[in-house]
Amino acid sequence: MTYEVQLTNKKYYESFLDKNNHIHPVQALGEIYYQEQKNELYDLSSIRFAQGEVYFHHKDYESAIFKWESIRNELEPWAKKNTADAYMELGLLTNAEDLYNSIVSDSPVLNAEIGLKLFALYIDRGNIERADKVIKRVISVNPDYKNVTELARQLYEDHGDWKNAIELAVNEGIRTESVQWFLTLKTYVDNGAAVNMPSDYFEKPLVTLYKMNQPQFEQLLSSLWHCYEKEETFLQWIKTINHLFSNLEINNEHNWDTTTLLFQQAYHRLISGSYFIKKIEPLMPAYFKNWLNVASDQQAPSICGAILAWNDYLPTSLPAPLVQEAETGIGQRINGGSKLEDRIELLLNIVDWAEEQHIDWAQSLNINGSQLDLENKEDLKSVIAAELEKETAVNREEKLLLVIRNFINSLLEKRVEQENFLLDAKKWNEEMLLKMNGAINQLNDLQQDKSRIIKKIFNVRKEEVRDSILNNVPGILRECADYIKDDSDFKNIENELNDEMNLRIQQYLNESISPRFKSQLQEWISSTVEVFSESEKFIEEMQEGFNALFGEERLKMECDIQVVKDWRRDINRMTGFVPIEKINILKKFTPAQFILKSAGKLLGAIPKNNKLLSSQYKKMIENGEFHDEAKLVADRFLQQFELFERSMDRDVEMFFQQPFDMLSEVVGELEQVIKQTENDLNAFKTNPEHFQDPLTLFEIRHRQYEWMNIDLVHLTKKQ
Repeated sequence: MTYEVQLTNKKYYESFLDKNNHIHPVQALGEIYYQEQKNELYDLSSIRFAQGEVYFHHKDYESAIFKWESIRNELEPWAKKNTADAYMELGLLTNAEDLYNSIVSDSPVLNAEIGLKLFALYIDRGNIERADKVIKRVISVNPDYKNVTELARQLYEDHGDWKNAIELAVNEGIRTESVQWFLTLKTYVDNGAAVNMPSDYFEKPLVTLYKMNQPQFEQLLSSLWHCYEKEETFLQWIKTINHLFSNLEINNEHNWDTTTLLFQQAYHRLISGSYFIKKIEPLMPAYFKNWLNVASDQQAPSICGAILAWNDYLPTSLPAPLVQEAETGIGQRINGGSKLEDRIELLLNIVDWAEEQHIDWAQSLNINGSQLDLENKEDLKSVIAAELEKETAVNREEKLLLVIRNFINSLLEKRVEQENFLLDAKKWNEEMLLKMNGAINQLNDLQQDKSRIIKKIFNVRKEEVRDSILNNVPGILRECADYIKDDSDFKNIENELNDEMNLRIQQYLNESISPRFKSQLQEWISSTVEVFSESEKFIEEMQEGFNALFGEERLKMECDIQVVKDWRRDINRMTGFVPIEKINILKKFTPAQFILKSAGKLLGAIPKNNKLLSSQYKKMIENGEFHDEAKLVADRFLQQFELFERSMDRDVEMFFQQPFDMLSEVVGELEQVIKQTENDLNAFKTNPEHFQDPLTLFEIRHRQYEWMNIDLVHLTKKQ
C-alpha cells in the first residue's frame, strides 16, 4: 500500500505496527508515543496523526480531532482534511466545509479527496450548483481519480443536466478513447438531449470515434443526423457533415450503407422544394463529393446522376473534376439504383407541392396525350401503375419520366394562371368582405329598429296604465269620505282614514290595474314574437344567400329566443300581487286642515260636536285633489316595469348576438385570407424563386433519373 493510499484510507497508522505483534493499535501507538518522548529530540506529530486515525476508525471523533489539531509537519494538510471528515461524521457540515476549503496542498490525491468530500457535502445539502463546480474542478486536475467521472455522470443524469452530461461524455470519450463513453453519448442524443446544442460541437468526438470504431461512428452519426433533421437545424447540420467528411480519410473497405442512405434521404429533402436554391447551392459541391466517397459501386449511379443533373441546371456551382468523375462513374459502374417507385414518389411530391400552391394539377397530368381519370390524389399511384402495366421495365421508366417532364413544363406555365387565380381570389374575398360588413350594418339597423318597435309598444301600454292610475286614484281617495261617520273616533281619524285610503288603492291596483296590464303585456309579448319572427326570417334569408355565395354551409346563425321566454316569466312575476309601500296621504296639511285636525283632537271627546267634525272631514276629503298622491302611486307601481323597459335594449341585443358573432367571425377569416393572398401576390413579385425554385429542384431530380435511365438503357441494349 503506497503512502498516499494509506493516508487516503486512514491506514497510515499501520506503518507503526509490527505485523507479527497482535497488540491493539491504541496500546501499540501509546507505547511508541511513550518511547519517543524519552528521546532528547523527539517528534510526536506522526504518532499523533496515526493515533487520530485509530480513534476515527473507532468513532471516537472528538479524540481524533484533538490529535489532528496539533499536527504541524508535512502531514498537516492531511490532518486538516481528516479533521473535516470527523466534523462530517459529527454532522458539523459548516465546520467541515470551511476546513476543507482552507486546505492548501500540491498533492493531486489530497486535492481530489477534498473535492470528493465537498461534492458529497454539497449533494447532502442539495446545493447542486456547488457540487457541479467542485466535481468539474476535480476532473480538470485529476480525471482518472477513482470514480470521479462516474460520480459526475450520475449527478448530471439524476438532475436532468443534459448539457453537462453531454460535455462530460464528449470530453471523456475523446480523452480516454473509450467506446463506452460514446455509447453513453449516443443514449443522450437518442433521448433528444442534444437538440439545443450546435451541431458542429460533435464534429471532434465523431472524428475520434471514427478512428477508434467505424461501426460505432456510423451509429452515433445516425443518431445525430436524426436529431438535427428538423427544419431550423437541418442546413447547419449539412454544413457540419460537409466539414466532417471532408476531413475524414474514408476507407471504402468498410460498409457505408447506413451513412449512404442518410446522405440520400437528406438529398431528397434538400431538393424537395422546401429550401431556396441560394440557401443550398453553396452546400452541394462538398455534399456531392462526400456522398460519392462513401457510396458503393451499386449506389454510385444514383449519386452520379444527381451530380450531373445539378450541373445541367446550375453548371457554375460544381467543380469540373467532380462533374468529370460523375460522367465517368455513371457509365462504368453497375447500375443498382433505378427504381420505378422513386419516379412515382417524385411525381407525388410534385402533386403535393402543386396542392400547396392551390394549382389544379389534375388538368396538367396526362399519359399518352390523354388526361388521367382521377378522383383524388390517393388514386394516382394505382392509376399510373395500371397505365404502365403493359410496358417493359425500361419503357415504363421512359414513359413515366416523360409524364413527369410534361407535368413540370405544364406547371411552369401555371405561374401566370396562379397569379391570376390569386388576383381573382383576392377580388372575390374583398367583395365578400364588403357584403359581410354590409350585412353587419343591416343587422345592426334591424336590431335597433326592432328594439325601437318593441319598446314603443311596451311604452304605450305602460303609459296607458299610468294614465289610468292618475285618472282613477284621486276619485278613489275622495270616495273614502264615506268612511267618516258621526260616531268616528276623531282623535285617531287621521290614521284610520290613511289606512283605509291605502287599502282601497291596493285593492284597485290588484283587482283592476294588474289584471288589465297583464293582459296588455301578454298581447305585447305576442307582438314581440311576431317582430322577432320577422327578424329570424330576414336572418335566415341572409344566411342562405351567403352560403350560396360561399358554396358551403359556412354561416349558421340562430337567434336567442330564450329572451322571449325570460320576458314572459318576468311579466308573470311583475303582474301578480304588487304591494305598494304605504303612503302618508293626510300628512301634508293646509291651514284649514290643520285647524280641523286640531279641533278633532280637542272637540272629539264631546259627542255633540261629532256631527260637525264629521261634516267638515267629509268636506275636506271630497274636495281633495290628490294629484300628487296619484302620481306617487303610479310611479311606485310602474317602477319595476320601467327597470324592465330600460333593460330591453340589452335583451334585444342578446337575441341578435349569435348572428353578429357569426358574421364578425367570417369577416375576420376573410380579412386573414385577403392578407395572406396579398402576401402571396407580393411574393410572386418580390420573390419569384418562391415558385420557380421548387420546380427547378423537381427538374433536377427528374434529370437525375434521366441520367440514370440513360445508363440503364445502355446496359439493357448491351445485354
